[in-house]
Amino acid sequence: SQFLISLVRRMVKSIYRYCDIILVQSKSFIEPVICAGAKREKVRYFPNWAESLYKPIKLEMNAPERQEVPDSGFVVMFAGNLGVAQSLDTIIATAEKLKEENIHWVFLGDGRKRCWLADLVAKKQFDKVHILGSRPIESMPAYFSLADVMLVTLKADPIMSTTIPGKVQSYLACKRPIVGALNGAGAKVINDSRSGYSVDSDDVENLATCILKMSRLSIEERDEMGKAALDYYHCHFDRDMLVDQLQVWMEDQ
Repeated sequence: SQFLISLVRRMVKSIYRYCDIILVQSKSFIEPVICAGAKREKVRYFPNWAESLYKPIKLEMNAPERQEVPDSGFVVMFAGNLGVAQSLDTIIATAEKLKEENIHWVFLGDGRKRCWLADLVAKKQFDKVHILGSRPIESMPAYFSLADVMLVTLKADPIMSTTIPGKVQSYLACKRPIVGALNGAGAKVINDSRSGYSVDSDDVENLATCILKMSRLSIEERDEMGKAALDYYHCHFDRDMLVDQLQVWMEDQ
């Protein structure tokens, strides 16, 4: 309804007019917010940070998480929502393309596409795809430490390309190398951080190439990517740094 859309636009413009600061979690949001009525000088880039529990850890040999994640082969781990936006069919198509390789695909999380994913994996008899379901958030760094690379995917969509998926900050904070199949802001973080490789959304062919390339790197080379990930996190997404910056902006008003 164009009538309702026009009402919402006027409401948004009014809200922006009476704000002293407008925070956006992606630089790609800045121009749309200005077009919606915000003054440029009010808009500030203020990205999300990862919860403090996300940090590099060295897992004990008897940790229960080790029983759920394959201890042989190359482990690709996807963590988070299993929904439509995550383009799970891209991951499965990539897994199918690499089915002859000793590569395991581990899914942590839940969502509206979990049953679809489980049914497809069973139908295709993928014995190297493991759907673990949801786990307590405090155990996530332990699971991440068992992965050789973390995976982030988003479907090709103009809106999706403007946002940075929250899992990216969590992966960086846990010092893990990353492979992504996504467009825009999220891909830029992976590339700028030198934490891994990124390809376009839904690009099965190049995603398979990158996963295979990552699997053939030495442990030392992947560790260097992990170190670059953590360094980038501290420089760009550290909570204390961001809160200090917000305080400065508020005091300047």
